[in-house]
Formats: sequence, C-alpha cells, structure tokens
Amino acid sequence: CKAAPLEQAEHLGVILRHLEDEDEANRWAAVEALGKLEPEVLAAHVHGLLAALEDPKKDVRAAAVEALSQPAVLAPHAALVAERLAHTQPFVRRAACEIGARLAVASRMAHCRLGWHSLPASLRAAC
Repeated sequence: CKAAPLEQAEHLGVILRHLEDEDEANRWAAVEALGKLEPEVLAAHVHGLLAALEDPKKDVRAAAVEALSQPAVLAPHAALVAERLAHTQPFVRRAACEIGARLAVASRMAHCRLGWHSLPASLRAAC
C-alpha cells in the first residue's frame, strides 16, 4: 500500500530522522516506511537505504533490500549498490547481491526496462 503524495511529504522528515535512531525497531520502521513511498520520492532518498544495507541488524538490512529492489528506484543508483560488493562485511556484500538477483528475476518476469544486462558488470559477476 503506497502512501498518498501529500502524506508522504508530511512524514518524510520524521522517517528520515529515524534512519539513524539507536533503536533497531525505529530504524526498521523508517526503512519500511521509505519502501512504501512512490519510487519518484524514494529515489531521492536512496542514500539512506544504502546506509541501511550496512546496519548491524538483519531485519533493517532486509527491509532496505526490499525497498532497493524496485527497478524504478535502483535504476539510477545501480552502481552505488554494486560498490557494496567490495564492502568488508560479508552481510553487506550478500545484500547487494540479493538486490541484483531480485532485479534479474523481475526483469525476466515483467520485461521491465532495467534488465539484468543493464546492471553494472561487477554486480552481475558477483551474483
């Protein structure tokens, strides 16, 4: 269920502040809320989701993977996800690979514009 554009704008500041909250439940809720935004709105806040891929808590990372797996969101930022493949933490590399794999499946099933072959070669090779 996507939020209405006006509602998105009203709550965006609160959501963004919670991305760095000390409480894991608040960080998870913020990432989940970002994932429900329209892709055009969410695309402007991809850096917060990329940071969430490095969260020590698995649930927060999983919510970020889900949000970033939207082709319309990731298209202009695929190289930033691919950079995570060289991260020192294996869980961050795994999250980046999962995003690539999800996009590959989505492109095959939906024939979307962002296909597996349009992803950076480093992301395709690692996955």
